Amino acid sequence: FGGRSFSGLTTNNTINISGNPTFGVTTILYGGSSDVDNFTGNTLNIRTKSITVRYIKNFEFINLYLPNDIKANDTLLNLSTVGTVDNTNLSNSKIGVGVMDGDSPALKVGDKIILIDEPNATITPPTNMSNNISALQGISNSYEFSLAAVKDDGTISDDGSGNVKQIVATSVGKKVNENQKAILEGGISSSIIVSRANDTLESSIKDMSSALNTTRVNETSIGSIGASSTRSNTGSHVDIRSISLLTGVSKKANDSFMYSAFFEAGSGNYNSYNSFVSGNVKGSGDSSYFGFGVFSKFDMASNYYFENSFRVGQVKSDFKSDDFGNGNISSSFESKRAYFGTHIGLGKVFDIDDISNLDIYTKVFYTRVNSEDITMSTNDRYKFDATNSVSTKLGFLYNYKLKENLSLYTGVGIQREFKGEAKGRNISYNYDIDSPSIKGNTGSIEAGIKLKPINDNDKLTLDIGVMGLE
Repeated sequence: FGGRSFSGLTTNNTINISGNPTFGVTTILYGGSSDVDNFTGNTLNIRTKSITVRYIKNFEFINLYLPNDIKANDTLLNLSTVGTVDNTNLSNSKIGVGVMDGDSPALKVGDKIILIDEPNATITPPTNMSNNISALQGISNSYEFSLAAVKDDGTISDDGSGNVKQIVATSVGKKVNENQKAILEGGISSSIIVSRANDTLESSIKDMSSALNTTRVNETSIGSIGASSTRSNTGSHVDIRSISLLTGVSKKANDSFMYSAFFEAGSGNYNSYNSFVSGNVKGSGDSSYFGFGVFSKFDMASNYYFENSFRVGQVKSDFKSDDFGNGNISSSFESKRAYFGTHIGLGKVFDIDDISNLDIYTKVFYTRVNSEDITMSTNDRYKFDATNSVSTKLGFLYNYKLKENLSLYTGVGIQREFKGEAKGRNISYNYDIDSPSIKGNTGSIEAGIKLKPINDNDKLTLDIGVMGLE
């Protein structure tokens, strides 16, 4: 019994059957037993096949989930009707079909599954039984099933009359679930948060140059912290809020060359938004990274300079969405991937007068987040291809000295992403899925203030700035 009462309601009860249970030949499954309402909202969920009971009664909803080992002509629920003849009345019930696992064998169009079989009595099928019903296989594939009441002579009863023995589901269509693209939005967040760390890297190189050129020392420590909130258009879009940290030790080898070894880390969270014909899919998750690297700067004649960097580390991310399928199916994953990045830059500082200058530069950045195989919580398996980001940045920075130890700066830059595509493949069923991309242009405006040492004994240099992206 889902519920039993001699005088009260027995409604909204649920019976779940899974695994490999064995019932007695006289077992009866009741949604409820009562002298009043014993039917409304009662649900029977069957997540296995080849189970046998005497009969079922008083269920408004009967949901049958196809297990991983299902094959054509298998039977999910057998009704034995041992002893007295017990006809099964499902006239007011609603039958649903679901596919349990995202890594189960694919069904073929035309495959028939016997949902309910009652060889010794008669089934009264649902009065309003849907002729066609959709079901998801994990989140990978969408199946369309045709439901039919089959009589003892093998013909279909269109109106539910006659000696109906079976309720049968036939696969009449299969298509790839387009909503899977949302999963790659979770994957591309790893690339975005690692690429955003380039801003902190650029700031740290400026800090190193400023500190070593103004403190008259050959070695110093540096530290940069940055926070950002950005929207990346990927065909849909991903909103990311993150904080990044870089700390290291810098050394001046001679009057023209300086370098630094550093540790970097960051974390953030994101929300992704996708719109499909079948509905909207919203996802969310967290990302974090840590790594090590080196960068250097070479000051050349005529105020030219050259800079470069290399970094390597690991980025973690997770993803969850409750919007897969019409039934709001929830699925999630966790990812751990290696990354590395490098950049080169060339610039020239033009002295305007004794208290101001203009720094014009161009830079090229490359970041790679390696591939990984992931398994969703629904057991769908995917391969995330390596994500390669190649971008160029052209900009200028205007510096103005207010006092000997205090200066202001402002700048404008434009960055072009040439790649940034997150490709992926469903390896459960061997097909590619639509790929989001962050390819495109980004404009930036920055401004800040620098506080330099007041005297030779003061080693502290501060740089506080803000940047806006579009």
